[in-house]
Amino acid sequence: MTDVQSLIRRDARRQLLTGCIFLTGMVVFITSIFYTNGSSAALGVFYAIFFSAIGGALLKSGWKDSLKAKQSLQFVEDLSLQTFNRFPKRMYIGHKASSIFHATLYDMDGAVYSEIKQDPFGNRLMGTLASIYAGGWLTPASYQMIGEQGESSYKIDKKGGTHWRGYVQHPNGNYVAYTELKRNKKSSKSTFYYIEKANVHWKAEGDTHIGHYTISDEDGKVWAVAKRGAVPIEAADRFDKMAGYLIEWEIRDRIPHSLVAFLFLLQTSMNG
Repeated sequence: MTDVQSLIRRDARRQLLTGCIFLTGMVVFITSIFYTNGSSAALGVFYAIFFSAIGGALLKSGWKDSLKAKQSLQFVEDLSLQTFNRFPKRMYIGHKASSIFHATLYDMDGAVYSEIKQDPFGNRLMGTLASIYAGGWLTPASYQMIGEQGESSYKIDKKGGTHWRGYVQHPNGNYVAYTELKRNKKSSKSTFYYIEKANVHWKAEGDTHIGHYTISDEDGKVWAVAKRGAVPIEAADRFDKMAGYLIEWEIRDRIPHSLVAFLFLLQTSMNG
């Protein structure tokens, strides 16, 4: 069984390394400003800010994780029985361009069923820069997932860098699950896993380029199909400019909160 401590130690190293690479890129762009002029110099400033912001966020997250990895952390069994009573057949999960770190699960009429909100101590400037540069998937972020009745359901911690991973915690801080992404190099297939201790509870399998994924449980039962960037005809005006996934439910009653948390994490990996 994989322990939290080992996973976070790997995340810390990866984020610190990637952060250093981005800051090196920042230095390159700053240096280029002195050898160019006009639009080229402006572009250098533009990307110097981007590389600085992303690199700084990764170093900060990596340093925090390196300290956290010194603790003895283990996954606990998720005994939460919270469910959403009933979902419509078709829903949409995504975020507006101006709020890349705030995603919402909607029905076709625009009613909100659940959402993830960035930790109030998160960097708002980083969120704005990530929206401008479409680099939100690169940056670390912490969220609170809100349930059907407005209650805090889970804490979701997404790590930054080029390796996608997220952690799901109870509001009291106990770790209950983590996610992994595996790609088949011989095909365009990707599989996202939601793992509780040593068991795969949920997985999303599909084509990387098309972005269509089948969501199933540990027994292989299909719960939903997620289609990246698909615009529902009945709500085109509402969702055509919103990055995210159209969700078509095969099972609509008593949807576990853990499955919705997995879908929220899936939509943070728009490059998957």
